Amino acid sequence: MDLLEDEERNFWISSQKGLSYAQVNRSVQPFKITFQNFDQKDGLQASLFNKNSALKTSHSELIFGGPNGYNIFKSENFAFEQNNPVVVFTDLQLFNEPVGVGEKIGKRIPLEKSLENTEKLVLRYDENMFSIGFSALNFLYPEKNKYRYRLLGFNEEWIYLNDQLAKVTFTNLDPGRYTLVVQPGTVLDSWGTSEYSLDIEILAPFWKTPLAYLFYLVAMVGSIYYFRTQLLTRQKEKFERENAVREAKRVQELDKLKTKFFTNLSHEFRTPLSLILTPAEHLLTESKDPVLSGQYKIIQRNARRLLKLINQLLDVKNVDKGALAFHSSEGDIVQFVRESISDFKELSDNQHIHLSFETSTASLQAIFDPDKLEKIIFNLLSNSFKFTPEDGKIHVKLEIFEETEEHAILSLSVADSGVGIAYEDQDKVFERFYTTEGHGHQLNQGSGIGLSLAQDFAKIMGGILDVQSDPGKVRNLP
Repeated sequence: MDLLEDEERNFWISSQKGLSYAQVNRSVQPFKITFQNFDQKDGLQASLFNKNSALKTSHSELIFGGPNGYNIFKSENFAFEQNNPVVVFTDLQLFNEPVGVGEKIGKRIPLEKSLENTEKLVLRYDENMFSIGFSALNFLYPEKNKYRYRLLGFNEEWIYLNDQLAKVTFTNLDPGRYTLVVQPGTVLDSWGTSEYSLDIEILAPFWKTPLAYLFYLVAMVGSIYYFRTQLLTRQKEKFERENAVREAKRVQELDKLKTKFFTNLSHEFRTPLSLILTPAEHLLTESKDPVLSGQYKIIQRNARRLLKLINQLLDVKNVDKGALAFHSSEGDIVQFVRESISDFKELSDNQHIHLSFETSTASLQAIFDPDKLEKIIFNLLSNSFKFTPEDGKIHVKLEIFEETEEHAILSLSVADSGVGIAYEDQDKVFERFYTTEGHGHQLNQGSGIGLSLAQDFAKIMGGILDVQSDPGKVRNLP
């Protein structure tokens, strides 16, 4: 290495690797040396100098010799060139393809004007592989340009570019806002104080937009609300089912208690009634007085009616046990119905209620259960007499349908001009122990057994009972 002093504080250093100029500055610090390197790009004869080939002439010229000649210059005319160049953004590439100003990519134009004059570069989410080129306006030493950059919002640290590369490439950036900051280097191997930036925004796909997230939030809240409502509804339904089961068990137990009570009571009543009927029939047989005979008949008839009611209670117990069966008997069913209705003639006269019977068939031989059919007629008429006011009408109609030699359908209807049955009660009248609210014209409240038992008897004989009523509507009865 050769060192040649120049004016006390300046040194030229030559070596086989090149030539360096050094300045010594003692004004700020005790000792500081600043180097500026030169090479063939600055006009040197070669990148190597010969050893001991430095010379200072009488004209203060410095000469350095090398394998390809020598370099000569005056040091007093030499000055450091800081050269802080301006950086401009020059071009944009998408997927390694250049994008021109006004060029249409798909359905949009990424660059409405030059990149240098673009305030913000806006790209789609599927355009996130792009390159941005830039250039430093250094016309003295363009081959010595160097750069460093950072992408604010992604990387805060400086990234240095090598080999005079003036382009940066980004791939798979998340949607968001970024700022590309570029800083050029100086000839003195330092970095300038100026920074040049370009705002970049990558748009989010529609499923990542604020509106989409709002929709997701609403959908999530709606789903939670829906499933919570469904859960509460199912729990409520389960609770209601459990309550219904408990209520059904309670009603069933209550029915059993009522049935047991009425059965026990019926057994207690049957003996006294038998003791009443026997002497009443004896007195009726031996009495010669018409007035007394009439009284004895009333006693006999009502005692038998009480006995029928008691037998009904016993039938309820047999229905629950499944002990009732169809006991067939052959006879004139029309005549049987007529005679059963005639038993209520005296009751209709006493209550001033017109009782009528209508049939399209005068006589018909059939096989039926007389006991159960009689109880059905008795319960239907008893129910009509309870709710029909004085001077009212009760009409019984018997019809035969689909009559053949072996089969026929019997239709027996009982209509009255009573108070009617409310619509909400019509599905319950055949339930056991169900009674409607009392009415002013009702003779007695009843036990709620008769119609339920009549429905059971009808099912045993292969039939069914139905109710039709229009409360408040006057029916024209014969």
